[in-house]
Amino acid sequence: MRQRIRRAIRAKADGNPVVWRHRLDELDSLQVATVHSFCQRLLTEHAVEVGIDPDFAVAEETEAVSLLDEAVRRYCHELDRSEAPTSELVGLFRPAVFRQVLVDLLTKEHLMAQLDASGPVATHLRTVWAAAHAEAEASVTAEIMSRQSELADARSILKAALIDPDVKGVLGIRCGWALGTVEPLLHGNWIGARAAFNAETWPKSVRDVGGGKMDPEFKRLCNKAWRLVHATCDRLERVRAGSVGEEPDKQDREALRLLGLWHSAWKQANGHLNDIKRERNLLTFDDLELKALHLLKVHAAQPTSRVRSAILDINHLLVDEYQDINPLQQEIIGCLAALTGNVVAEGGRQGRLFAVGDTKQSIYRFRGAEVSEFVKLAEDIQRRLAQPLGTLSESFRTHRELIAATNAVFGTMFQPLGKNGHQDYEAKPMALRSSREAPVRQPSLEVHTFAQAEPGERENAGVHRGRSDDTADGKRLAEYDFIASQLRQLRESGRRVVDLSHPVEREIRCFRYSDAAVLLRARTHLPLLEEVLHEQGVPFRVVDGTDLKVQAHIRSVVALLRWLHRSSDQFSLAAALRSPLFGISDESLLLLAGNLAAMGVEHLDDEALADMDADQRDKVWHAHRVLSTLRGKALVLSPDRLLAEVLCETGYESVLHGNSDTLRARDCLDDLESLQWLAFQCRTTGMGTLLRRLAAQERQANQREGGTEPEDGEAVQIMTVHGAKGLEFPVVFVPNLEYDWTS
Repeated sequence: MRQRIRRAIRAKADGNPVVWRHRLDELDSLQVATVHSFCQRLLTEHAVEVGIDPDFAVAEETEAVSLLDEAVRRYCHELDRSEAPTSELVGLFRPAVFRQVLVDLLTKEHLMAQLDASGPVATHLRTVWAAAHAEAEASVTAEIMSRQSELADARSILKAALIDPDVKGVLGIRCGWALGTVEPLLHGNWIGARAAFNAETWPKSVRDVGGGKMDPEFKRLCNKAWRLVHATCDRLERVRAGSVGEEPDKQDREALRLLGLWHSAWKQANGHLNDIKRERNLLTFDDLELKALHLLKVHAAQPTSRVRSAILDINHLLVDEYQDINPLQQEIIGCLAALTGNVVAEGGRQGRLFAVGDTKQSIYRFRGAEVSEFVKLAEDIQRRLAQPLGTLSESFRTHRELIAATNAVFGTMFQPLGKNGHQDYEAKPMALRSSREAPVRQPSLEVHTFAQAEPGERENAGVHRGRSDDTADGKRLAEYDFIASQLRQLRESGRRVVDLSHPVEREIRCFRYSDAAVLLRARTHLPLLEEVLHEQGVPFRVVDGTDLKVQAHIRSVVALLRWLHRSSDQFSLAAALRSPLFGISDESLLLLAGNLAAMGVEHLDDEALADMDADQRDKVWHAHRVLSTLRGKALVLSPDRLLAEVLCETGYESVLHGNSDTLRARDCLDDLESLQWLAFQCRTTGMGTLLRRLAAQERQANQREGGTEPEDGEAVQIMTVHGAKGLEFPVVFVPNLEYDWTS
């Protein structure tokens, strides 16, 4: 991110150096971080205030899951040896369910902590219970009050029915019941209405009844009247309005007792979890947020606090992807924004919270993100400013035809789920626009529907496998066969597409396999897609998109870090020397073989360098000086600071930035920034931890990533929808759209 901002400012500085040059110089002081990395830095710098060891490490997601499992195992083992009241839950819900529920509760630590801080659990739950009933009563009251005119008309019809000699039998009985119930409804007596309703045995069927001699219109009105009263009282009964303020019944009391047991079980299991984290000096992502929020709420509020002084340096707060913020992160941002406001007031300057988000792109609900936080923030800001907020509705990535298709689809998809309009957790449709024309006259969006492929169709496509009769796999196979054949056709026909490899100058050229992406909802059926593409000769690459890829431009730096960590590792030293870090040729390395152990350690033998050309000799001496400098610093610097010294001494960032392929250069610099972030995470645990994590990530990436990518890199990219966020491709296939996305 910092590199992209630097490039944008540098471009502006070329045209207006007076305004932009000093901003470029100040860029190094810009804090660019995720919410978690900001919290981690805040806790590290103020560990004393929060009462933690500053050398803590952050548990990765997989490690955090194992911590939860271990905590539950410890608690269950303790439960087996005792007769604690919570053991009743094991019998009621079965051991496997009990353990799973406990794990789920431990992942909601911030919610359980709020419950724990609310006083006695039973009292708090009864308060919540009463509030829920009060809300239900208010909703039903508003609903019934809106029907007062209809109910009054129904009462008149019911009275007329009871004096009409033709209204008799079942219809007469129902009209009598309804008249006895409608009176308390009209007077707001919900308890009386429920009592009258429950005093009679209402039928399950609400179909029309009545004799054949009745006037058809009056018969219809009578049936409509008693059904309206029945539906209104049934609504009252289902929400049990009118019981507000009364004592909970037997079922409520039992639920309250069991919830108290669950809270006790969570508290004891959470105690084991905290013990494990203390033993290993670990914090989870939830811990980062909870403890950082405590710092901001308690310590930063004190005028003389160190935390407050540090936070006051933040004059502006910019938050991107706000739709993926969870409630706890919203509180953290709120605290920071309030402190930013204090800076504005104290310094007499104008500051602002700048938030960008798109409710339609909220895809992290499984991590606790709530789109309603963004909606409520937008409404709050709009209410304070008394003016409409800015909307980013112009697309710079695509053209008008595709935008029109997108608007048509989204206009249907993002309709409110209920009858009362969009709720704060629902995305609203917003029409996009684009000033770009479609570059080539061809379909911008194609929707293909088909049933299972017939054997002959697969054989014509060059695919021979057993038929899966009328199954989901058979239809999925047909989709993948179709995608593979379409990719081959695009490549062989030379279809014209926009070249997206350059960020600005985008030319029209023939389609390459690397221009296409296949987006999957999940990786469940990835093997079948790989099989089809392989059989049809379509090169592909599976992109994971979650970890730092230890590719060649990163391996160079990692090799140097390995040698600095263990100077006897001459293999890593040779790899670093022959990389773009130093640019020493294989021939020079061969001549240097006898002196390799002396590089950066002791004086080099001049005779070993005599047979090298002048350029290579200069590079060797330069490498020797740099290695000597870095080796001295490696003994005292943390991994993140040592990495910064490596990049500074070697000028490696400039080397990567000078790549003629600007898109490739940008990707390399982004990877380098990811490496810097990983080093920062390991700054307290040491270089050994950093190198082990890099090795583990490379092993995992090798296991996850596969494909038949040729040396020229021309391969279709396969990734999940989540992994594709923020990327763009000239051609995209999205299979399995018949899946019920709302389930």
